[in-house]
Amino acid sequence: MPTSDPAIKNVLIEHVKKIGMPELILDIGLGNGGYGERFKKINPNIIMIGIEIFPAYIRDDWGYSKLYDEIYIDDMRLFDYSKVNADLVIAGDVIEHVEKAEGIKVINELKKHFDWVLIALPIQDVIQGPDNEFGNKHEEHKHQWKPQEMVDATELKYIADAGICGLFEFRKV
Repeated sequence: MPTSDPAIKNVLIEHVKKIGMPELILDIGLGNGGYGERFKKINPNIIMIGIEIFPAYIRDDWGYSKLYDEIYIDDMRLFDYSKVNADLVIAGDVIEHVEKAEGIKVINELKKHFDWVLIALPIQDVIQGPDNEFGNKHEEHKHQWKPQEMVDATELKYIADAGICGLFEFRKV
């Protein structure tokens, strides 16, 4: 399923607007481009860089060429984050697709390289297997996070929940 609960996307966007719109966003796990689409509507000049593990999701009919200025086909667990700059990193509905220890490692890597990181993921029990429509084996949920577990494991701040998802934040101030 290359999309996620739109309620958390709206909460994330409103949270970003309150703090201040960034000029450059790194979007991890593009799916069908939901964050790229929303941010480009707000500011067509915003620079969107994406990381997507599944090449078949990079589709012209989803408008990627208009939504993302640069796309890396890579695994978030292996990506060299030192090669990109970003004012904001969004990991929207991707951390649950790896084992808990791997998710913590990715979050710690993001905190090391970036000043502002937002993590959105299901906080209610959501069982999801591989994506049969597109054949994406990476869509399977490997760990079900609870809000306090995420806070304790990563020291992220729990910002809000919406729909079935929660929003967590790291900011260097």
